[in-house]
Amino acid sequence: MDGTFGDPDGDGLINIKEYVNPAWGTRNGSTTPPTQYFRPGPLAMTATETPCNPVLSLGPGGCQFLTAEVDGITSTDPQSNDTDGDGLNDSYEALILLTDPTAVDTDSDGIEDGIEVLGQYGNPPQASDPRNNNTDGDQFDDGEEDLNGNGIVDMNETDPTRIEDAGDFDGDGIQNWEENMTCTLWNVFDTDGGGISDGDELLPFHNSDPCLSEQTLTLQILAWDPVTSALTLNSTTELDQSPIDWRQNDAPMAYYVQSNGTLVEFRYESLDFDILRNVDVGLPANTSTVLFTNFSWCWDASVGAVNDPICDDDYSDTDGDGLADWEEYLATWGFPTDPNLVDTDSDGVEDLDEILNGTDPLDPCENLLDTDGDGLNNYFENTTGCTVVFPGMGGNFTNDTYFTLWNESDTDNGGVTDFQEYLDGTNPQDNPNDDRNPVDTDGDGIPDTIENSTGTDWRDPDTDGGGIPDGQECTSEFWDGQCAGALGDPWDPSDDISSNSMYLYAINQSSILDPTNTIYWRWHTYDQYTRVSWGVNTTLVGNTQMTTDFSTTQGVADQQFWDNSTLMGWELEYRGPGVADPGEELILPHNTVNFTGWIDPTAGLNFSNFTRDVLADGSSVDTVFITTPQVTITQAIRENSTVFTGTDYATDLPREFTDRGGALELVSGITQSVINDSGALSAWDKVSAIANFLTNGNDTFTFLRNNNGTEVPDRVEDEGDLAYWMLNNSFEGSCDQFSSLFAVMLRTVDIPTRKVTGFSGGYWNGEAFEVYGKDFKSWVEVHLQTNQNLGNADLGWIPFEACPPMSLVEVSEENWGPLWLDRDLSGDSIWMNGTLRFSDNQTTAEGVSVEMYLVKSNTTSLIPGTAAISEHLVGSSVTDANGSFNITGLPSEAVDPGNASLVILTKALGYVGIQGVYSNWDLNVTDDVAINISEPQPISEPKLGIGVNTTITGSMSLENSPYNDISLIDSMQVIMNYTTVQDGPVSLISSIGPGGYFEFSVPINESEQEGLLTATLDYVGWHQYDLNNATSPIYHIRPSTQSLNFNLTQAPNLTVSLEGQGSNNTILEINRPIYLNGTALSKSETPEALNGTLELQMRRSGTNAPFITL
Repeated sequence: MDGTFGDPDGDGLINIKEYVNPAWGTRNGSTTPPTQYFRPGPLAMTATETPCNPVLSLGPGGCQFLTAEVDGITSTDPQSNDTDGDGLNDSYEALILLTDPTAVDTDSDGIEDGIEVLGQYGNPPQASDPRNNNTDGDQFDDGEEDLNGNGIVDMNETDPTRIEDAGDFDGDGIQNWEENMTCTLWNVFDTDGGGISDGDELLPFHNSDPCLSEQTLTLQILAWDPVTSALTLNSTTELDQSPIDWRQNDAPMAYYVQSNGTLVEFRYESLDFDILRNVDVGLPANTSTVLFTNFSWCWDASVGAVNDPICDDDYSDTDGDGLADWEEYLATWGFPTDPNLVDTDSDGVEDLDEILNGTDPLDPCENLLDTDGDGLNNYFENTTGCTVVFPGMGGNFTNDTYFTLWNESDTDNGGVTDFQEYLDGTNPQDNPNDDRNPVDTDGDGIPDTIENSTGTDWRDPDTDGGGIPDGQECTSEFWDGQCAGALGDPWDPSDDISSNSMYLYAINQSSILDPTNTIYWRWHTYDQYTRVSWGVNTTLVGNTQMTTDFSTTQGVADQQFWDNSTLMGWELEYRGPGVADPGEELILPHNTVNFTGWIDPTAGLNFSNFTRDVLADGSSVDTVFITTPQVTITQAIRENSTVFTGTDYATDLPREFTDRGGALELVSGITQSVINDSGALSAWDKVSAIANFLTNGNDTFTFLRNNNGTEVPDRVEDEGDLAYWMLNNSFEGSCDQFSSLFAVMLRTVDIPTRKVTGFSGGYWNGEAFEVYGKDFKSWVEVHLQTNQNLGNADLGWIPFEACPPMSLVEVSEENWGPLWLDRDLSGDSIWMNGTLRFSDNQTTAEGVSVEMYLVKSNTTSLIPGTAAISEHLVGSSVTDANGSFNITGLPSEAVDPGNASLVILTKALGYVGIQGVYSNWDLNVTDDVAINISEPQPISEPKLGIGVNTTITGSMSLENSPYNDISLIDSMQVIMNYTTVQDGPVSLISSIGPGGYFEFSVPINESEQEGLLTATLDYVGWHQYDLNNATSPIYHIRPSTQSLNFNLTQAPNLTVSLEGQGSNNTILEINRPIYLNGTALSKSETPEALNGTLELQMRRSGTNAPFITL
């Protein structure tokens, strides 16, 4: 056993390997060359030649594959199987672990090799590396983490096998090493699962324990129903029976535990015995249990309470008002409420309810506790002194002096609620005689009793059908006077919409805009049928106060239908009657998504929760910035469309209509028949079929557009219903009435529908849409979605129009004159006699107001529209019983010289619509020019220098304004003629530049004598089609000649050098000085210095525009 190959200690190393490590070279260093040998022990054995350390990479091969030997004196002990006493067999160290069997701590990290190999660090337990002094590679050596070197993680120690010491892995605001020194977990954001991060729990005033309860609850899954999203568990008795937490609407409520340990978070809406209802994530495969971690709901903060160990104090709530004490201390929700009082302001509403309601829990006057539902909270009614102001509704900002009943909505029993009386300015306490009836059936802003008094229709928000609601035409200050003196006349449609006025200038520079698409500009939305029209469903009225960057996709098509899946930016500038005053609605694209901002910061905007109308308050709004999508609904989508099922909004009809079987049966029967005859299957095709029926009729029905509308009898029977009357009796109506009928028909077949008035289209000028009164329209919007095949995607509210075409008229038997008109309007008046007839049957049109305009010949199609401005109005008339009219007059301003045309504009009356009529009524507009010299001075006898070129500048303009910039009409020239002794006759030509500017460079021979030189400036005239070249020339701008004298004088001998300031002085730099140096001497045998003023002028090269004097 003591021989060379013996192993008396049984450590797996034969003696020779214990005496001499075969990886070492052995030699006698005292001989030259060294003598190779080995000397066995136990005494004077061979020593190691080179120490071996894997940490320092010392030794053969850096000790990466040989035994790690750090003892430079001794070999292993052949009589001991654990030479270094580290608990590891020598051969296991030398041959397997490659640790040093003669050193207890191979990597010098302060932990014995045996303890590292057998270490139980962390969960799951794992060993550290005895050959690496920093096993996990962080900034701490193993011995710095396991301070007592016992192979486990004790209190105030970190794990040497895991990188969890640096940074904030779980993002809870506490460094990993700090968490490892405390009870919190370095890799869990909320150690106790109570809903608040560890870092927040440790903040001042939180006073909660981040490690109070780390217990969790695991329940077994018994069943999963994918149809109803119901998850059945073995028990739910230990769960919160009211699981919805108002704070954590997005936080996970539980976790599926998959077989591999992965957690899948989910939420649910309610508990039904042992069933979780409406689970938002389906059951994953290989999952049988559910984990619950948050039990802060069951913590009882009352004094002396004993809590279940699973409960957590993250939201400890002393007063039990639903707000954690720290939330109240720190005013987390905006108000520093009292954590010891359920109702800090003692107004009867708990602090949490006020915060959720958006009221002030510190102000008793502001809350939503309204027992009688009159709009006034109980505290306001039971006390005095609160400020009389109601957000979004008005108020006089005085202190309330009335006591009203908290449990009776009408304290004085006058028929009007207490709240409405505050708005009306009447006495709600004890004076029933001053009450005003607030019932407003049509939602036009005027109570029914007032409308019955004034004579406006309480069932029609726009009595005259002109486009402006009654309440906007006759505001409250004019009610007592029967609307006399009001801004508008609710019985006169002609003062509602001015067809030639611009209402909106809508700028859009988006690259995806297709200006050929019709854009619908919503103004007023009506969603309740009144049997004679459509009004506002006042029971649904509710507005959301808007701030800049307000955004909503409510009622807008799903993003998959947006072109490029993006939004277009708009700048909407409201003009004239389009400006929204306080209490009025804005004109907006029907599918507006974002409201980026508006110009007047004192103005407020309010978004209607259902109709998408936007109401102004505070001050007028004339500019807003918005974004909209450009929606494309392809034919394939239309064929797979169905009605929107997300809500029952806009599907009801009034009981008075549905109870009367005749009206409902007739309207729904005709509607269904039209759909059946068309073969329409999709919702889109059904809507289109009804629109086509109302527009073009069919074999049974022919409809006419009557701009006066049809008069519905004032009856309670079926004939008193608009839809019944139009389909059974009149077969005609205004476009607004056809829209009303259209909406009723659609609702009878359960298609969500509402009526809208506003504008459609407009004139695209390359930068913006110019929207005029002539673009005013009435249409319906239907809410559709795709069918199940295409995922039930929302198609939003979609505009559809349905109105019979306008009956066209023409002017016959007309006489008119003159053929020429001078722009000074000094000649004969323009006149026309004619007869207005319907084009289809040649019957005359009686009583129609007509206007005549003088416009440029290329703008006749812009009447009605941009060309029909008041300055170009010649005169007006009304057709007599024979359709005849006579108009004589002159416009206040003439158009440009050239060819002009007369256009007749008809006003809507009966079957005559707003139409421009033109029939080659062309005349010539003429003018003269004015030619003026501006330089050199004096302009009476401009000076020309002898021997130099002198620049003559001036301007030519039309004699009469406006539009007197002649350069805008055509390319023009002016000619200068003069004769000198030396050069003879000279003729110079200058083009007319912007603003009428011209210039000549006039050379005078140095041999000319001083004195006056006669010259002329000549303009040869102009005709739009060059008829001035005819044998007998005729002109739109007449020729002109102006004579003048030039004063020939000796020119100075001027030398100039012009330099910049930089190192390259040939360059003139903006905003840096330039330098001019030179001399001005007389031209004579004995030159003399000249006194005077020099001017430096500059202009861009290649332009024919005035110089700028620098």
